[in-house]
Amino acid sequence: MPLGNDVSGTEKKVPTEEVDDEFVCDSDELLPFYTYRDLYLRPIHKVRIQVDLPKLRQLGQSISNWEIRERLKKMLGKVELSDFKVQESTLEEVVFVATVNTGVNAKTAISLLNGITFRAIGFTEPLSVKAECAKPDFPTRIDWDQFFASNKNLDEKEPGERPDTVYISGLPFDWFKDPIEGSTENTFKHIFAEYGEVICVDIPQCDPIRKEMDQEISGIQLSSWLLGQDPFFEAYIQFREYVSFAQAMAFMGGKNLVQKNPNGEIREAKIRVDFDRTSHLSIRKITQRKLRRMCLEYERDKQEQKKMDESKRLEEMIREEKEKRDRDERERVMRALLRAERRQRMREKRDFEQLLRKKLKHRLTHKLEKIWKERQKGAKALLRHIAEIYREKQQLEKQRLEEQKALEAPIHELASAFVREQGLPMEEEIRQRILRKQELKMRTRITSRMITECAAETKRKGYKRSQMRVVFER
Repeated sequence: MPLGNDVSGTEKKVPTEEVDDEFVCDSDELLPFYTYRDLYLRPIHKVRIQVDLPKLRQLGQSISNWEIRERLKKMLGKVELSDFKVQESTLEEVVFVATVNTGVNAKTAISLLNGITFRAIGFTEPLSVKAECAKPDFPTRIDWDQFFASNKNLDEKEPGERPDTVYISGLPFDWFKDPIEGSTENTFKHIFAEYGEVICVDIPQCDPIRKEMDQEISGIQLSSWLLGQDPFFEAYIQFREYVSFAQAMAFMGGKNLVQKNPNGEIREAKIRVDFDRTSHLSIRKITQRKLRRMCLEYERDKQEQKKMDESKRLEEMIREEKEKRDRDERERVMRALLRAERRQRMREKRDFEQLLRKKLKHRLTHKLEKIWKERQKGAKALLRHIAEIYREKQQLEKQRLEEQKALEAPIHELASAFVREQGLPMEEEIRQRILRKQELKMRTRITSRMITECAAETKRKGYKRSQMRVVFER
């Protein structure tokens, strides 16, 4: 599979491989590995330094391995040692192992240290030093022969259960980006086809689903487990013939991977080369991976289907909720419109009734004013008629009195003569009383008649007003 970003890993681990950006080496030692990417192999030069400690020591005095190492570094001068560490430490000797950049420096370091002696605090006798080339930390034919011979469960007739697979770890991803062969597996097939026919190449880090498998069958041995793409990867290269496997192991063993940049800078990656000890490319492990892949894909499809169903159900719930909200909103708007329309109708009805009342009131007022004017005219006419009747009665009464006077004239004349002659006591007062009494009688009759007529008219008027009030209230 092509290299790609993988974010399925959730456990973060610290990478064990390193890339040295400030590395200096002899270009003549570089062996071509993948020249398309300017990748080469450089032999690893290690020096084994043995310091023999004297048996006689001063009481209460001691020396540390760090002090011995610093003394050895001073003796080497300009020769730089990397990975200078203690391999073994006893009361009789201390063994150091250090890595040197070039073979020339390794020979120089051996010539400077081998056979020398130096004194140290705490020892009565000098310490002797032996230096030699260290054996590379790389398996040999004896190692894999012993391994496969001791594992009785392995069948040497089956691929992957015999010495036919080279395991390489610590390969930087950045150095194999955009392979011209289409995938990184094809790139490694092309590289190792020089030693013989390659049956299979497997790079676990290129398969995202491997991180979900058990380590026993996944083939992932690196501890560089990060979120996203790992900085390093490992590769399993399986050959058809044992000879091809042996040649590839001999070529790759005891070397580091080096990249030459166009600016002349050299970067080194510390890779580990070993034979496959896990039967990773055996038929049994391949079958287990296929079965596990099927299970994981089934579970993944099931989870995806579950997520899709949940998503659909959620979308359906959201849609129903949205429809409900829209429906409620429409109902609310309709209710508001109906209330507004009802209020508008009631307002129009109230305005119409008010207008109608005003018109009716105006008409009734006009009609009442007209009736009142007519009644006023009638009352005036009645009063004039009464006045005429009263005048007529006055005239009639005057005529009657004149006639009576005419009849009673002699009596009156006699009385007047008597009165003129004799005089009548209180005559003027009696006369005033008689006139006042007659006037009161006349007024009483006129008033009673007017009151009777006005009462009848008022009764008719009150009946009509009650009818008008009922019509107005309606």
